[in-house]
Amino acid sequence: MGVIIEVNFRMRWRKPVYVGDGDFLTQMVTGPAEGIAFLKDSFRFQCGESYSRAWQGCHDAVGGRIAPAVARRLFVAAYADDCVRSSWESHELKTMESEL
Repeated sequence: MGVIIEVNFRMRWRKPVYVGDGDFLTQMVTGPAEGIAFLKDSFRFQCGESYSRAWQGCHDAVGGRIAPAVARRLFVAAYADDCVRSSWESHELKTMESEL
């Protein structure tokens, strides 16, 4: 007989993570299930250690294998990394364009 794994897609973090575009924080990610969707749909760089850890952490939280607060910290770290990488890429493109 198979094993039943309970998942909690309605799980919420105590504090939402505010995300957005550029300097504008226009959206809230309130839990690991929303975190998974945001990682999938809105991250520019869907690779790297922080992304992979956040992806796995959010799935583990939904599956009850880790605490939601741990998944939140992993998500915040990945979001910060994605923002920095996006900013760096944008700066590099502007620099290259000005040199042309």
